Amino acid sequence: MGIAFEDIGQSDPRLTGEIVFLATRQDVREALGGDYDVASMLVSKMCTAAKDRSADHLACRVNRLPSVRQSMEDIDLLMPDGLLRTSTDRMETRDRRAYAILRLSQLGSAGKGKKQAQPYLELVGHFASDLRGEWTQVEFERLAANWVNALVPLVQLIAQTTARAGVAIEQGVPVTAECGEIPLYTFDKHTSVGIRAIRESSRTETSVINVLRPILPERREAVARMAAFYCDAAPVARRYKFEGSDQLRTDGMKADMLFAGAAPYNSEEIVRTFECELPALNAHRIRRLESSRRQKV
Repeated sequence: MGIAFEDIGQSDPRLTGEIVFLATRQDVREALGGDYDVASMLVSKMCTAAKDRSADHLACRVNRLPSVRQSMEDIDLLMPDGLLRTSTDRMETRDRRAYAILRLSQLGSAGKGKKQAQPYLELVGHFASDLRGEWTQVEFERLAANWVNALVPLVQLIAQTTARAGVAIEQGVPVTAECGEIPLYTFDKHTSVGIRAIRESSRTETSVINVLRPILPERREAVARMAAFYCDAAPVARRYKFEGSDQLRTDGMKADMLFAGAAPYNSEEIVRTFECELPALNAHRIRRLESSRRQKV
C-alpha cells in the first residue's frame, strides 16, 4: 500500500513540504540516518495526518475530464510568458490557472534550460509572496523551485482560491477484511498480489463481467484496477474537508476512471459494482496471498 505527499496536501502544508524536501535532498537524508530511517519517520507522520488529495484531483480534473479540458485549448497555444500570466491572473478560473501551472511545469521539465525555467520560477515567486498555509516564503520557494513538483503550487492555488480553511473530519477506520493481520485493501493496483486478484475477479464475477462489458477489451483490466482502488484503497479514517473538496474528489475519481478507459456514463456504476463484490475480490486476494507465501517457502 502506498502513500505519497499528494495524499496530504491542504491538511498539513508543512508536512507536504517536508516530504518534498527530503525526497529531493539525498545529502539531508544521509545526515538524518539514511533512506530507511527518513522514510520510516515520514510514513509515520503521513499515516496519522488527515488526508487531502485535492491538488491531485484538480490536476486530473483539468487534464482528463473532457467537459473541462475543452475550455483549455487556447492555453495549449500559449508560450511560457502567457502561461505565467494565466496562472497568476486572479480573474481567471481556478481550473484555467491550474492547467496553466501544469503546462508551465511540463515545459520547464522538458526544456531543462533557463529560458524555460524562468517563468516557472516567477510563478513560484508569485505564490510565495501571498502564502496561504504554514509555509514560510523561503520554504515555499525552495520546495517549489524544482519544476517537477507542480503539485506544490497547486496546493497553494487551492488555498488561495478557497474562502475558508477546512477541517479534519473523523470518519472512523474503514471496515476491512484481514489476512494474518494484514488489511486486504493493502493489495490494490500497486501490488502484484492485488493486480492478479483484481484480474481474476473481473474475469469470474458475473456482475463485474457485465459492468465491464461496454469497455474496450484491452482497457478492461485497467478500469477494473482503478475501480477496485476507489472501492476500498482510497477511503481514509481522517479526511481534510473544505468548501468544494467533495466535488474535486468526485471529479478526480471520474477523471481517473475515464483515463483508465471507462465511459463517462458508467464510471460510478463500475465502482459501486466492485463495492458490492468486495467479498469476492477479498477471497481472490487471500488465495493469491497464500499462493505467494507458499512459493517463497
